[in-house]
Amino acid sequence: MADKKEILASLEKQLRSLESEIIKLKELAAKVEKGSTLIIAEVENLENEENILKMELSELKKSGDAWKELELGVNEQLENLTFNVNTALNKFKERVK
Repeated sequence: MADKKEILASLEKQLRSLESEIIKLKELAAKVEKGSTLIIAEVENLENEENILKMELSELKKSGDAWKELELGVNEQLENLTFNVNTALNKFKERVK
């Protein structure tokens, strides 16, 4: 079973990957004239989710013996953010074509 340090490294790596995907969404918003406000709003929501996840990850780092319980919540938030980012990317890529 992975220890806390390995799990944190994995979570941080996944979060960095999502950050780059959110940047791609911002770039898409710049290319799309009609409906770009929808993309911008979607990006802002994703950035809010990302910031919450960063705070939770910070709490996980600081936690003592209770880190396993916190890990479950962080993993769930990461899965949700991943799903939301991928959904937004797929939805808005069509508008750029």
